[in-house]
Amino acid sequence: MSRTHLYRAVRRPRPTGSALLFALWLGAALVGVAAILPLPAALVPAGTGGAALARLIPLVGLAALATGLLVLAAESLAIRSRFRAGRVVCAVILATAGSIAGFSGDGESNMLHAADAAPAAVPTLAAARAAHAANLGWLALALVAAGGGLVCAIAALRTEEVPI
Repeated sequence: MSRTHLYRAVRRPRPTGSALLFALWLGAALVGVAAILPLPAALVPAGTGGAALARLIPLVGLAALATGLLVLAAESLAIRSRFRAGRVVCAVILATAGSIAGFSGDGESNMLHAADAAPAAVPTLAAARAAHAANLGWLALALVAAGGGLVCAIAALRTEEVPI
């Protein structure tokens, strides 16, 4: 007679939803930032890189806010598991940093004005980096928080070997 039903009750809950959300935002943010930031100024036409960076920061910030809130919702609905406090703290930092990066800044480069027809005119990519240094710092904090949340989620996903 099989006794597998006895072992199912002992298995720890796993935060796969949180791990997927952290990984999805982290990957998308790294791809978006890697597409613009490391480009040398000679390869980017004047105004194009600055405008793209001015549009990218609020979108990545809003995605961080949404991801942080979704992780908080997933953690509040899920059964308690290992490293839950770490994931919740990282989600709060992610949402806070994303909202500051997405909704702060000058009047035309935040998320409230991201859908306008004309982006804020920044002549070069280097000038755009300097103009948005504070928002880039908040996004760097959000990247670290998402990485920490992903590490906590992966550590909670690992199964422990139970001796028989």
